Amino acid sequence: MTELEIQKDENRGRLLDNEHWSDVLIQAMPYFKQWVGKTVVVKYGGNAMINNELKEAEKTIWDLYEAGVDALIVQDMALLEMNLPPIALHASTQMNNRSVEKVRLLEACGFSQIVLARELPLSEIRQISEAVETPLEAFIHGALCVSYSGECYASQHCFNRSANRGECAQFCRMSFDLLNADGTVLAKNKHLLSLRDMNRTTSVEDMMLAGISSFKIEGRLKEQCFEGLWCQWFQTGNDRRKPMPCKR
Repeated sequence: MTELEIQKDENRGRLLDNEHWSDVLIQAMPYFKQWVGKTVVVKYGGNAMINNELKEAEKTIWDLYEAGVDALIVQDMALLEMNLPPIALHASTQMNNRSVEKVRLLEACGFSQIVLARELPLSEIRQISEAVETPLEAFIHGALCVSYSGECYASQHCFNRSANRGECAQFCRMSFDLLNADGTVLAKNKHLLSLRDMNRTTSVEDMMLAGISSFKIEGRLKEQCFEGLWCQWFQTGNDRRKPMPCKR
């Protein structure tokens, strides 16, 4: 399964030109699917939408469907009330899918696949898997946020750029000074909130046994070679008992 991310705001990481992206995608999709040979999933970059964007979103989804896209990864539940084509909807990790109750709700709403929160341990993944029948997807490598998936508001509060609108300013990747109550500097210009990249290269089999049927690599703000090399490593059947080095 291959995922494309479509963003229409020039301030976000976008794949195609704003004005002509749907036309380009319609023309390229047959060749892309022939080259990949697997289902194409598009992460629709609207994320959490506002009312005046709903009509355009509905039209966009029809354009994607007619172009041959098989499924959409989405966040906004308003999509369930729209006049959509028969296209599969996958629940994004931005929906904060980290409890049995939440995943059961999404299953009842008709989502055909659910992307779990990145911070979940194997024990909780297994608990969720045992409670639902919907296929589950999880992250296997890449950037890890300091906050719960879909519930970080630091970027919105500090920079008026909402992470739930695809505009995260990467606040937790910045450097900070740490002072105690007396004003003494305990750390200066350190990346105190920036977590190391997730590296579950030794847990592939364990995650499959826990109920994960699809894996994701978080590649936001990474170079293309980052995702390419990691995809290649997972596909070549290397000895997964030997973890790949994970650098900041």
